[in-house]
Amino acid sequence: MQWKATGNTAFLRSIFTRKVEHDMWLSAFRVPTINGHASIKESTELVATDGLQRLDMRKKERDEEDLILTMLTAETCKDLRTILCQGLHFFTNNDAIDAVVRLSPNLEELHYPELVSLDAFENCKRIRIIKFHRLNKKGGEYFQNKDAKFPESLKNLEVFAFCCHYQASIPVHDMISKVLESCPKVVSVGSIDSSKALELLQKKNADSHRQFQLRRCYWANGNDPTSEDNASSLPETRQFSVIQAAVKMCPLLEELIIKVSDPTCLTHLQELKNLSALYIAFDQKSNENIFELISLIKVIGPQLKHLSIEDKGEVPIDDILEYCSKLESLQIKGTMIVTESFKASYRFVPLKHLFVSKTDESSLLTLLRKCKHLTELVLELVPWFDDNVFHKILRKNMLSKLEVFMISRHDLSDESFELLLGSMRSLQNIGVAFSLEYYIKYLVRNLNHRVQVHKFFQYVGYHDFFSKIFDRCRF
Repeated sequence: MQWKATGNTAFLRSIFTRKVEHDMWLSAFRVPTINGHASIKESTELVATDGLQRLDMRKKERDEEDLILTMLTAETCKDLRTILCQGLHFFTNNDAIDAVVRLSPNLEELHYPELVSLDAFENCKRIRIIKFHRLNKKGGEYFQNKDAKFPESLKNLEVFAFCCHYQASIPVHDMISKVLESCPKVVSVGSIDSSKALELLQKKNADSHRQFQLRRCYWANGNDPTSEDNASSLPETRQFSVIQAAVKMCPLLEELIIKVSDPTCLTHLQELKNLSALYIAFDQKSNENIFELISLIKVIGPQLKHLSIEDKGEVPIDDILEYCSKLESLQIKGTMIVTESFKASYRFVPLKHLFVSKTDESSLLTLLRKCKHLTELVLELVPWFDDNVFHKILRKNMLSKLEVFMISRHDLSDESFELLLGSMRSLQNIGVAFSLEYYIKYLVRNLNHRVQVHKFFQYVGYHDFFSKIFDRCRF
């Protein structure tokens, strides 16, 4: 929590730490008084003498969050800039958040579980970021209502994003097209498919050559189970034209997640001259996948910094690394392989983050030998990774700068983990299977190591580099 440092709080801030300040705010709703009841009014007045600027409730229980929102006053909200709420809460108190938004003329950012009536933002002249964690049927119906208007204050929005949605019946393309037309400066609409909305707008404005400011996009293929947008499923041949239209409409795109059913649609991405982060997920196993991928990489590879590839077949990475000279992070959700010519080369790779689902010993050792600056390594299914392999890595000093090491299926002994912790003092986070967690923590204490120990699947998918950069709520 943050306060504006004026008036009576200036002296308090000079003597209290941020922790005490934080506890004071929480105490506003938990101070016991006569007969054990909390004097909410008295406690609220304690912190309402100056305006609250940042309200972060992402770690609060739903009831506590609702209580806080209900008790905020106009005086408390007058300087409020940021409101962050827990995205996974259901059965939210939309009336309370609606009222708080209306009381916050200086609000700049809101992250809330579900849609808030847009007219609540009418007096929020500074609002720049609005994120709703989910789009449900009720939210979809709001945009279908002809009386629903975008107030003038939203014209300068930079982000109007939905992290995900759960109802297949929601006409997402119509909704997103309204957002883009009403908020022309947005750089992101979140992690729901915008490709068909962009195509719709291109057809609507065929002669205007209109373009948008989008920097981050999620383009589904219509068959993506995570989007649950089955109502707008695309035939494979349709994705080619949809992506073609989408690329023309947002030439400034920098980050893209694309689910691919027609690999030939990738040829259009060659036009994205600013693209630096790319996540490609192929629907089906096909030789055409890699052919089209490499054709794309030959053109845009030099500008890419972050690349994630999800494919059911083998992914040869030598061509990828040859053309992606500035690549800092590589994730292969498939089987990574390297060719013999790559193994024999002396070229080094600038990777800092590497995530491999499956690979073989020779391919992994070759790549590690060429990565002199690796700080994060995630290995998911490597049952052949045993003490012998680990000793080869250790002798070559391949992981001297490693800070994050996550490994799931492997054949390492307890002794190798002890050797690993003893030799890699730069390590900050290690993730292992549930069965090994307590033993590794025991070793960490004995070796006086500062590394944090995690369960593999509680770290990977949430806190690793790739989960953060392609996180639905960040997009």
